[in-house]
Amino acid sequence: MKNIKIFLTLFLGSMSLFLFQNFTSFNTVIDKTQAQVVIPVATSGTSLASRLKFPNFPIIGANFNKNPESIKFALLERTGTKWIRTSINMFPYMRYLHLLAKKQDKLSDSEKATIAYFDEQLASIKNAQNRGYKVVLTMRWYFSDIDNLDASIRIPLPNDPRENLYFASAINVIQQVGLKSQIIVVGNEPTLETHPDDMKINSSGQIPMVQFYHRLAIQVDKELQKNGRNNYKLLVGSFNRLNWGEFQSHEAVKRLFMIANNNSFIDGVDIHAHVANMDAVRDQLKFARKLLPNKMLIVTEFSLVRAFFRKLDVSVCQGVDETDFCTKFDISPLTTTRNFINKTLTSISEEKYTASLWNQFFKSRSYLPDDFLKEAYELFTIYGVTLATYGLVNTTPEESSDYVEEEVTSLPWDFNSIFVPATVQTGQVIRMNKYFFDTYVQLPKE
Repeated sequence: MKNIKIFLTLFLGSMSLFLFQNFTSFNTVIDKTQAQVVIPVATSGTSLASRLKFPNFPIIGANFNKNPESIKFALLERTGTKWIRTSINMFPYMRYLHLLAKKQDKLSDSEKATIAYFDEQLASIKNAQNRGYKVVLTMRWYFSDIDNLDASIRIPLPNDPRENLYFASAINVIQQVGLKSQIIVVGNEPTLETHPDDMKINSSGQIPMVQFYHRLAIQVDKELQKNGRNNYKLLVGSFNRLNWGEFQSHEAVKRLFMIANNNSFIDGVDIHAHVANMDAVRDQLKFARKLLPNKMLIVTEFSLVRAFFRKLDVSVCQGVDETDFCTKFDISPLTTTRNFINKTLTSISEEKYTASLWNQFFKSRSYLPDDFLKEAYELFTIYGVTLATYGLVNTTPEESSDYVEEEVTSLPWDFNSIFVPATVQTGQVIRMNKYFFDTYVQLPKE
């Protein structure tokens, strides 16, 4: 809900005007002929052998998700991290481009804040690139929110002015920060961020979602070709919930995998695996490999968030080890997992949990794998994952407001990071969650 509110506030108010702006002001010309190509078939395996090289084992990096301004270089150095993943939220970014074209003395305070926000995001990504970090850059297209379909933006038809606008904005992102990135993912969770009707076959036999991302990938590829195509990997995705039957059988999922499989200029797909157990990780990777046997798989988001979600309204003291934990730290057996996380999220730093308590909480959870990152890495190796990025820093209480309000559908993301300033007292250094940290620092980073 929070993301949809942000982009609607920033975007819808100015879209009707912005659609008629001169697209070439972004230094971009849309090639409509190329965009009309209908799934050209590739010779198999050509893209992996000739482009950016990777070792024959998975690399582990850090995920900063939709907050590139929050990249923490001290923590990257502390963990030996070389790869980072982050993303640009495309609809607010279009608003940003529109505001840049206005006379600066005519801008309101909120418009100046929007410019400053994206200036900071772009500067942070460029700073990482200039420091030598390798970057996975994702484009986020929040066309819809599954919890608020009435606020959806429908996917435009081919060659519609809105589509041209979207493509021009994407090329601007490439020109700004994509050309020094190593991997470009042209979408983020499209099956969750697209109106259901745009994931159905239309009267032309096309699925609008699939058609849009295919055509977008064509335009991005053409831009990358101008700058030495072998320096980049271009992926589609990100696919998630691939262990769920409804997504495995979804025609839009199958067709987007087909686009990746049958086009030589697309190097592979991105997977998001937010799970309750290791079987769910395995099932997603197995399904992805079945549909994409010979191309690149990366996993830019993965976590145990659904393991904690299942326990939100269960006592943190339920179980033998859990009871010992509660006895040691004098926690009431009436405290649910929801109570437990909300208490520290809403506290000032000095009143948050100690590192000892936080680490013991994880050690005492009988429903968690013994070593999540180690077991995930073993599965990545089995299924030929090239790169996986894990959440480095949990969010702040302010960023977690939708969860703190105890909405029953909210997922407790704050359990799932390596460094935990949102939940643990910091002191002189940002504390780490040993359950994740001890393994993360040992896994290959390059």
